[in-house]
Amino acid sequence: MIGVIGAGKMGIQLVRLLSKTENVIFVARDIDKAKSDYAIRYPSEMINSSSFNDFDRIEFTHSISELAACKIVFECLPEIFDLKINYINNISKTFFGPIASCTSTISLGKMKNHLVNADKVNVVHFSNPISSTKIAEVVFAENIDKNEKTLIANLLAKLSVDYVEVPDIDGFVINSLLFPLLYKSIQIHMNFAISKFDIDNLMKKGCKFPMGPFEIINLVGVDTVLAVFKNLNLEVDSNLIAALKK
Repeated sequence: MIGVIGAGKMGIQLVRLLSKTENVIFVARDIDKAKSDYAIRYPSEMINSSSFNDFDRIEFTHSISELAACKIVFECLPEIFDLKINYINNISKTFFGPIASCTSTISLGKMKNHLVNADKVNVVHFSNPISSTKIAEVVFAENIDKNEKTLIANLLAKLSVDYVEVPDIDGFVINSLLFPLLYKSIQIHMNFAISKFDIDNLMKKGCKFPMGPFEIINLVGVDTVLAVFKNLNLEVDSNLIAALKK
């Protein structure tokens, strides 16, 4: 049994991947919305509901207490420091296994002094979209139990997700490189009136990117992108927000 908390894009993708081989406890504030969002993203699973499919391995719930029976819990909440800390600490009251925060920008070192059980909390940052990239950045807790480290590594292997242990810095490796590029793309779009389409086209054809900067922003979601910019100390003002949301 694996637990996932947070029904945003990353949480839903992770639940889908896990449910191929594992039973999943999926904690969401709004269960109906979580089910609807899941069905929209993976409609084929809902077509033949009379027969067993991966969706049948998912249990939707409001209650974090149901995570107690899990082997590992993934926290996939928005990139809001206090929100993550509060939920992780609440989970730690009833769940005593390893917790993997799927934060994309907040270093484990920043969280450590605010956690009630820091030796149980790790970072596993999946690259988006999980199903096609199949790569994760990992920062293990400083004093992680050897068996728990093996558990995390074995689960990632079972999911066919490669992982790299990376420096414990804000943004880790991928977002430390990627998000300044996205930020610069928005500035160029704003300052020189070059279209988002043309910027995407240039980067895909000129640099062989599989997706352009603005396609990545749409995939990740504007609110998440803005949160990452702030966590990386990139200036966010009303003009930038307006340009992103057009």
